[in-house]
Amino acid sequence: MEGEKRIQEQDTGKNGAPKEILKRSKKQGCTANLKATVFKTDPTKAVITTISHHNHEIGSLKDLQYLPLSDEIIKVLIETRLREVFRKRGTRFSIQQSFARYIQQNFASVNSHPAHIRSPSTLIIHRDQMVHADEIHNIYKKIQENAYIKHSDVRESIKAWLDGELNDRGFYSFLGDNFDNTYSLGFLLLWQASLLVASTSVCLDATHCVANVQNGILYTVVIRHPLTGAGCPAAYFYTNDHSMVAVKQFLLLQYTVGLRSLTKITIDMSTAEPNAIRPVGVAKCRCLVVARGRLF
Repeated sequence: MEGEKRIQEQDTGKNGAPKEILKRSKKQGCTANLKATVFKTDPTKAVITTISHHNHEIGSLKDLQYLPLSDEIIKVLIETRLREVFRKRGTRFSIQQSFARYIQQNFASVNSHPAHIRSPSTLIIHRDQMVHADEIHNIYKKIQENAYIKHSDVRESIKAWLDGELNDRGFYSFLGDNFDNTYSLGFLLLWQASLLVASTSVCLDATHCVANVQNGILYTVVIRHPLTGAGCPAAYFYTNDHSMVAVKQFLLLQYTVGLRSLTKITIDMSTAEPNAIRPVGVAKCRCLVVARGRLF
């Protein structure tokens, strides 16, 4: 599974817990506290009480910069933005700017003083009011995993995708004979198949390290699109079997789809691929093996 959970580093006290944010005027060891109570019946009003002696200016809007954002609310906002197809960076800026606009719109006295007139991107200055990139990454990773993991076992999850989701969408797909050991699988869409069968030359591109399966290779069959003239992916195949067996099975799938008119294949891998091409009915096809090939 790609990516790892990130842990945010924080300043900690003697007991290992994160340090609290204090006002600059608050003396070390001061026992004073402010307690704010907001009632559900009227969330626009709050009751502020003091505990012990204090040197705070009661009701000062300057204290807003020392109030932390609710962790639970932040998680909900992040998840909502990400599900609205916001990017991770855009999610962070969107939430912080929304919070800044709320302060500007609801606390007029903050904006009345020239020193407090700031743009939404610069108003939030406190670390407890920052939306950290690590938080967004971890929630984004969780959303992605819930979207594509259909079973706790990776192989069963892949089978569920190929036999269920992709099949319902009209994909051509296959699992290799030795899938449980090699992760060999491939797929292509109907429109990709229609372009592929009309092509006379293709490029078989190989990409390494696209998943956490050891020695895995992602093969992509690239063709020239008849309208744009640019390279267009037409089929995908993944395996960690570096022999000709797995590639041969993938090419047989394309041959079954209707690939008959190939005259040239450009390959950027080893000689295992040409050895797999010849037995599948394209013996007259000319293979060009290069270190890093490009057909068009």
